[in-house]
Amino acid sequence: MFVGIFGASNAPTELAKQISEAEEKYEEIMKSLDPHLSSSYKRRCEEATKEGGNISGHSLGTWNIPVVISDEEAYRAAQR
Repeated sequence: MFVGIFGASNAPTELAKQISEAEEKYEEIMKSLDPHLSSSYKRRCEEATKEGGNISGHSLGTWNIPVVISDEEAYRAAQR
């Protein structure tokens, strides 16, 4: 979707921008919650992240945006 809208060269940057904006909104919502509820939710998210195998980076996980594959046919042929 992002490649179709922004092009292959701009898509990763735009995706990162959207993620950052969503994370900022998330933090604002977390601040508006009851402190006990917010703390419990954050603790559970951290546990779930560790259960998923993440052992480094931010306690709630990190993003890894892959390189855009603009020519899927050529990419698949090269993988054979």
